[in-house]
Amino acid sequence: MKVIGILTILIFLQSCEAPTRNRVYQSTSTATTSTTEDDEDTSTTTTTTESTVVSGTGFSSCDLSYNYYNSSIGYFGLCQSSTTDTLFKVKMALSDSTIGTCFIPIYQGSSGDIEKVGTEECVNNVSETVYTVSFTRETSSTITAIMVVKANAMTSFNTAAAAKNKFITLNGGTTCSSLAYCSTAATNYSISVWNSFASIYGSYYVKVSL
Repeated sequence: MKVIGILTILIFLQSCEAPTRNRVYQSTSTATTSTTEDDEDTSTTTTTTESTVVSGTGFSSCDLSYNYYNSSIGYFGLCQSSTTDTLFKVKMALSDSTIGTCFIPIYQGSSGDIEKVGTEECVNNVSETVYTVSFTRETSSTITAIMVVKANAMTSFNTAAAAKNKFITLNGGTTCSSLAYCSTAATNYSISVWNSFASIYGSYYVKVSL
């Protein structure tokens, strides 16, 4: 219990850190001014002001209308390839050359705990530019949603994402995960850390369910 208490305090302190507004991410996604794509594996994108903008394998029904919104991120459109679950197209209404915006594939279980499925991809977004976002998968879990997070909240986001595994590691590792009560405690702990993150950074992220 002492170890759990210390871990709780450490993660809470990290989650409460003031956002660093001068943190800049270089683009880890690709963007070009071509109007169409012949194959999604070319990692090229389209720049346009239309809503339904993407053609090519896996994106024939992609609609990048501005269906999603967050007060810090602005309006944006997002769609997933129908053939490659780690490949997405994104278009944002606002430009951001200073802080940046990150996209993270996640799996959210029925109990509400969140698992980070792949590495985040971040970009200093340019208004009306369509980006190809290709995630590197880290787990075999299904991608059920995309977290769109301002880059200055990513440190705390990653702390919350690691909370469940840290709990398990500090409480017996595989022994903990094989015991129902310990596994449940890890899940509940993870949910509490995510709730703390949400209460502090609610205006810095939005979850897009797939």
